[in-house]
Amino acid sequence: MVFLSSVKAIGEETAGTPFTTETAPRPIDAYGRAKLAAEHALAEASREFSMEHVIVRAPLVLGAGARGNLASLMRLCDSPWPLPFAAIDNRRSFVHVADLARLLVQCAQAPQAAARTYLAAHENPFSTPGIVGSIRAALGRPPRLFKCESATLEAWGRRIGRPALVQRLTRSLEVDASAASRDLGWSARHGLEDSVREMALAYRAMRRP
Repeated sequence: MVFLSSVKAIGEETAGTPFTTETAPRPIDAYGRAKLAAEHALAEASREFSMEHVIVRAPLVLGAGARGNLASLMRLCDSPWPLPFAAIDNRRSFVHVADLARLLVQCAQAPQAAARTYLAAHENPFSTPGIVGSIRAALGRPPRLFKCESATLEAWGRRIGRPALVQRLTRSLEVDASAASRDLGWSARHGLEDSVREMALAYRAMRRP
């Protein structure tokens, strides 16, 4: 059994050192705690029923038709408003949905993957101004970014009751997927520009009358 988990089972942010397969999990929110609990339950069931399992923890997944926070970011980037992200210097990992699916299949087929936990990510993380600029370029819009310090943005996030949402834009969440590369020969093929272009085309198609 291959179980798709989340990097949130480890934690919400990194400070200079990416998460690895050896990082001790310290989930912050209910979603992350639920994912970690599911991982533990699967490991227990595997021992009880002599079942092989593999856990794959994914970061932000990019691809056509992405929903949730990514869909909200697409709508924000499609606006004419200047956005206050130029001063943010963070690093956030991502994986394209096709690369993630390929890793899940490889985990199901490779005997050496049994009982292992892997992280899935492209080797090059993005920054918030990087992904916003890429999305706006793919949508045919100028970047229109101005500088606002992260502390100011996070204070605004607390004021409107959305601190976690703003912190995803200001802070880093980076993972090291080298274990999957070493054990399975897997690497992500879809970079940020290609992934964003695909998302922008799907977004435009969905909004076309």
